[in-house]
Amino acid sequence: MGARINLSLWTRMVVIAAVVACGLALLWPAPAGVMPLSADHTVHLTRAWLLGQKIAGGQLSGWSSAWFFGTPLGELYPPLGDLVVCLVRGLSLGALSWAQSYALALCAVFVTQGLCLVRAARALGLGRWGAAVAGLCAALLALVDVGAYREGGWTYTITYGVWPQTLATSLTVLAFAELALAWRAASMTEETSARRRRAKGLTRAALATAAAALAHQMSLPMLAGGALLFVTIYGCTDDGARLRARLPRAALHAALGLGLGLSLAAFWVFPMLAHRGWMASYGWLHAPLDAMTAMAKGGHWTANMPSAVGYAVWIGLGIVALRGPALARLLAAWGLFQWLLASRDAFWELRLDHLSAGFSHVQFQRFLIAAKPGLLLLAAIAIVGLATGGLSVWRSRLRAHVRMPIVLVIAGALVTLSVGVLQGSRDAARRFHVGDVPTARFFHLAQVLRKGQEPPSPAAIADREAAYAELLAWLAEREAERAQGGDERYRIAFQAGRNEHWFMDSPLVTRTPTYKIGFTPGDNFVHKP
Repeated sequence: MGARINLSLWTRMVVIAAVVACGLALLWPAPAGVMPLSADHTVHLTRAWLLGQKIAGGQLSGWSSAWFFGTPLGELYPPLGDLVVCLVRGLSLGALSWAQSYALALCAVFVTQGLCLVRAARALGLGRWGAAVAGLCAALLALVDVGAYREGGWTYTITYGVWPQTLATSLTVLAFAELALAWRAASMTEETSARRRRAKGLTRAALATAAAALAHQMSLPMLAGGALLFVTIYGCTDDGARLRARLPRAALHAALGLGLGLSLAAFWVFPMLAHRGWMASYGWLHAPLDAMTAMAKGGHWTANMPSAVGYAVWIGLGIVALRGPALARLLAAWGLFQWLLASRDAFWELRLDHLSAGFSHVQFQRFLIAAKPGLLLLAAIAIVGLATGGLSVWRSRLRAHVRMPIVLVIAGALVTLSVGVLQGSRDAARRFHVGDVPTARFFHLAQVLRKGQEPPSPAAIADREAAYAELLAWLAEREAERAQGGDERYRIAFQAGRNEHWFMDSPLVTRTPTYKIGFTPGDNFVHKP
């Protein structure tokens, strides 16, 4: 028994180490403290620094005049990402700069999406090796996912620097995985051990739920939809109890785990909802359902998804529908539900804005980010399902002349699918520069390539960097003069494109308030540009 436990532990450690190593290798040189500077990264860095100033003064929120003409900090935009950056800097006792702290925090967020899928795979009940392979496959697919604008993946998370929702999605998946493990523990025969393990599972689910709610607002509809599906699927699963007894038990289980988590996050969630009138609306509809369905039939459930991965999702759906465990059915239904919510038809047919005015603020394409963990787990289940199915037939008592052709067909399908997934993911990663961390302040690789323009020369980039450094030094001198009794308070205005925010971290150096003439992300205060 001890050897088996050690083997299980070593298997999990190897999978975790592989996921962490892959994530850090893709993000290099961020693990060395070099942060990306493209798009929204400087915005998130500065907001974390501003929140750090508030925390140093004993506050978790408050008014800041560093951006725009003032903005409420830590009240309308989820604070968990900023708190993680502050935590990294605090643990270093100030030895790490804010930029280095941000780089390491980003590494943690990026790797977390893979680790949460590993944990979810363990909760699926696929056996030791099945869980290890499924978790590793799903995690690696998530890390090398190309993604697209408002669809997550490398493009949105790293190139555009929009990572808080990715963190929230990972934590939401973790919450339901822990909820499922706690449910499984409750069915153990030994009552004392069952209660202890269930309590631990519900506590972990609550903590993950609270963290998800504090990471991004999109976690709220994700949690609500997942809770309904949990009660429906687990409440209707035949475990020997009557339906009338199972449904209330499943509802109570979900309420304990998720409800406690939302209670822990209530200090931010409820004030945020109460102040929703101060939020700017960036609502945006996505594609029609027939267009999304046509893409899915071709293996492209989301933009830039390799077709082999998409076909694996279809196979995984079939396997789960026929004999999938409860959590697999939950995550599959959860992924499909959010994939459907991304469509334009879902909004107009369901009139979600009548259900809640908050849906008018939603960029519905972002539901595809929420759908991806379930879809990628289905792809991993397809690979594991084919492998275990082939082994089952091989070990069966069927006659050799019947067994061998079936095994060969399944093995051929497994090899074809696995090779297709590997090649498709590799080709997509190379094409869209997955692993190319944008550390140059004035060079936005994705935009340049998409416009078909030649990138600026190294000399031109160096000239801009030098000019910008001179500007920062001059502004810092002016601020020092003002602090000694010089001119009245002022702010400097920058003008740049929609996704160009190379100057947003200038207050860290100059302490001079900034105002961008044009759209600025990372804040949803109604009176900002």
